Amino acid sequence: MAINRLGFAGSEMQDFAYLRALAYADHAAASPGEVVHVARKTARDGGGREAFIRAWTEQGRIAARMADDARAAGRRLTARTFLHRAYNYLRAAEFYCDRGRAGEFTALYDQSVSCFDRALPLLDTPAERIAIPYENGVALPGYFFAADDSGTPRPTVIISGGGDGHGEELYFLAGVPHALARGLNVVLFHGPGQRGLLHHHPDQVFRADSEVPFTAVLDFVTDRADVQADRIALYGLSFGGYLAPRAAAYDRRVAALVANAPITDFHAVILDALTSALPDPVPADAPAEFWNDLHQQLGSADWALHATVENYMLWTTGARTLFDFRRGRPDAGRGPAHAHPGRCPGPAAAKVKPVRHRARPASPPV
Repeated sequence: MAINRLGFAGSEMQDFAYLRALAYADHAAASPGEVVHVARKTARDGGGREAFIRAWTEQGRIAARMADDARAAGRRLTARTFLHRAYNYLRAAEFYCDRGRAGEFTALYDQSVSCFDRALPLLDTPAERIAIPYENGVALPGYFFAADDSGTPRPTVIISGGGDGHGEELYFLAGVPHALARGLNVVLFHGPGQRGLLHHHPDQVFRADSEVPFTAVLDFVTDRADVQADRIALYGLSFGGYLAPRAAAYDRRVAALVANAPITDFHAVILDALTSALPDPVPADAPAEFWNDLHQQLGSADWALHATVENYMLWTTGARTLFDFRRGRPDAGRGPAHAHPGRCPGPAAAKVKPVRHRARPASPPV
């Protein structure tokens, strides 16, 4: 699986982190000069994990201070711009933080989200934090962005990210301001396996039956007076290209579906990316020792790739080892075997019996 390169670092995943931060520039939430500065500072300080986290944290805190100065001076747009940059840069620091240092990991996440939230009243259209009732007293954190303040029922897009990008980040990467400008409401949320939930509920790992949390989201959204309940779309990015189509297959309230890109076997995609550079194909019955040795080799060869495995394969799924992730549950990360074009217009919809709108089918998490 090839990734576009900037050439700022030898590691493909570290280089991708710079590219990811730079993608926010479309909404003024990144400065190319600041991203280059962070990349150069990281390289000067040895290029390792701690240098990477330190450089992004410093840049994020500089942006936060600039936002405070702008707000004190009454410069609303400038304050919003620097709050969005502070969110982006602190998010980049948190992204590869050692999950074994849980306090620091969560503190960085909370700092980044605080910057994003402080920018909400500075937006040009209404925005609110939401808590979506889910299971066992747990609520899914998220946001509702309205196209205007009229309260008029409007078509609404629910956006789902994947294993490493969701919630606040999708405001930028999924182009939420562009949707709002076209008269659409937008909902962002963190579901099981996604950092906004995991940081504060570590047991809420990914579950194969993504229709369950999506049912909770759809229940919440369709209850709102400012939502046109018969014009709801799901948009799934990255692993959301598995989550959203599966949810749409089980719920007739979804009028449209976009999967960017459709994924029918998440395990195969990820494991292929990890093993494609190996000199020989991996046997189907490779033992635990093979996978655990591969994990150790990643740790010594590429800290960013190793952190990606730790944070976005093991942490998000509850797997203890790479072999556990490889083994998984038979249906974990795989779309419905009977998927075929159904009533929901989308590239990966399935025609199956929908769950009742208020149903919460019980299934152990994966």
